[in-house]
Amino acid sequence: MKVGEPYCRATVLIGFEPLVASVGGDPLALIDEAGLPREALAKVDMLLSYRKVSLLHELAAKRLGWPTFGLDWGMSTAPTFADIGPVMMMSRFERVFGDWTRSAIKYWLFSYQRYTIPSPRRALAGNGDIAPDH
Repeated sequence: MKVGEPYCRATVLIGFEPLVASVGGDPLALIDEAGLPREALAKVDMLLSYRKVSLLHELAAKRLGWPTFGLDWGMSTAPTFADIGPVMMMSRFERVFGDWTRSAIKYWLFSYQRYTIPSPRRALAGNGDIAPDH
């Protein structure tokens, strides 16, 4: 991965291998073709190129003849997705909901460079900052 390149954590690959295998596909061949390291399937904290993960979605859809692969993969992910645990733990250390929300956003921004949340308050501030609470 190049410095400054958009990234995401390997947790985004949770469920990929069994889903591809369930329809007779070769998940490792797709991982290789996308240029992703195979060990990312086991090392969920590994940083991956966002573009290569996107390419993996496209390759899987094309090779498997499954145009909605990315959507179906997302829908197949367990409701207890791995990244929610740390965010829920943060709630034990924040006194109010707003502080917990800010901590959760910082965590996700750290974990997923491409993660964004549309914020009407940010738009109201006009300078990209979150408007202060009054």
